[in-house]
Amino acid sequence: MASLSSERQLRFRWNDHMQHVSKVLTLQRLEEQFCDVTLVSDDGFVMKAHQAILASTSAYFQRVLSEVASDQYPMIVLRGAKFREMSCLLDYMYQGNTQ
Repeated sequence: MASLSSERQLRFRWNDHMQHVSKVLTLQRLEEQFCDVTLVSDDGFVMKAHQAILASTSAYFQRVLSEVASDQYPMIVLRGAKFREMSCLLDYMYQGNTQ
């Protein structure tokens, strides 16, 4: 068996990796691809999202989604949140800013 010092190491660098991932996940959300949670605004609008993004950017969603079985597709009604507010919140969660 070769020693660690004689083994070749492969190193990769993707300079805009996080930017790319953010852009792709945002596009997937807008096109409702690979989404696994439905959010309903107080004014009745429905938006799809990814549980991993919601849970990683919000303690509230982390708590709520941790109570859902992994094989379920939850629907969360956001009382008091209008569509425009919810849309801005999702933009912030996915991109780190709002337009």
